[in-house]
Amino acid sequence: MRLVLANKFCAIRSSISSRHRPPINYITSQLTTRTVPYHFPTSSSSVPPPQWSFHGRSLPPNLLALSSISGKLLFAKTLSVGNLEAYFPLSEQFLTQSEPAFCGLTSLAMSLNALSVDPKVRWKGGWRWWNEELIGEVACLEMWEVKEKGITMEQFVVIANNNGAVVRVGRPTDEACCLPLTTPTATATQRKHSHSPLIEFRDIIKSAVRTTDEILVVSFSRSAMGQTGDGHFSPIAGYDDETDRVLVMDVARFKYAPYWAKVEELYEAMKPKDPDTGMCRGWLLVRAKNGNGENEKQKQRVGSSVMGLETMSREDCPVYPIQKTFARERLFNRKE
Repeated sequence: MRLVLANKFCAIRSSISSRHRPPINYITSQLTTRTVPYHFPTSSSSVPPPQWSFHGRSLPPNLLALSSISGKLLFAKTLSVGNLEAYFPLSEQFLTQSEPAFCGLTSLAMSLNALSVDPKVRWKGGWRWWNEELIGEVACLEMWEVKEKGITMEQFVVIANNNGAVVRVGRPTDEACCLPLTTPTATATQRKHSHSPLIEFRDIIKSAVRTTDEILVVSFSRSAMGQTGDGHFSPIAGYDDETDRVLVMDVARFKYAPYWAKVEELYEAMKPKDPDTGMCRGWLLVRAKNGNGENEKQKQRVGSSVMGLETMSREDCPVYPIQKTFARERLFNRKE
């Protein structure tokens, strides 16, 4: 008896639902004509939409475009004397930041890729490769927050140090010149130059551009360089001794293409304080933690970087040590 009643109830419910169900072609048309997908709210963003749009910006006269005749001559000269080695791994992995505030993440992704640091997690398909979204994933970042504010130098260091890199930090001050954040004292060489951070900065540039084992990233104020905008990150690819200019591989290529800047002007542009930290900006020297520079790369063979998913342990994934040791309250100095 119960079985008979249940069958009748199902039949009645089916007939009612079929009368109120929209035709399949209506559902299909709604799916295909909807142009703005719904996204669940993930933030309380109050950033107003822009009132104007731009197609690139002109460089101020103090900066020299790489694509100009003078810029090309500088490129050829620095290449001939070996001061452009960093350009090649950076150009192979040159990224344009995908969001206006992603310059820090993009510079870090470029550096990690240029240094052949293996993420040990998949990017897309079967490929392991760094981009801003993957860094946000493994570092447990709130990406809507980074889209609004970007990242600080301190966050850059924490993320890099926990994803296969070692970063040394320097600022245009007499204190802690080019010291790792975790190192309390300076070496003899660093103490020797502690009276002149500009000299130290120039020496670091000269060393970094002549090797593929480390990448120099600078954090500076755009407005202090005569550009529009303010805080910005980008890597350095070359140096010319005669003109004392560095080649800045600007990651905001939608705004400025690569250009040559005076070292002293770039140094002065690091002095304005970052409002998020209350500290001046500076430079970051990124090196692969395992030291896989040019010599190590030459030892690698095709296929040696293939990793089966079944062989990846929890400790192999960068997410694990970050979640375990560097939780968000340490990265952003707050608790959820």
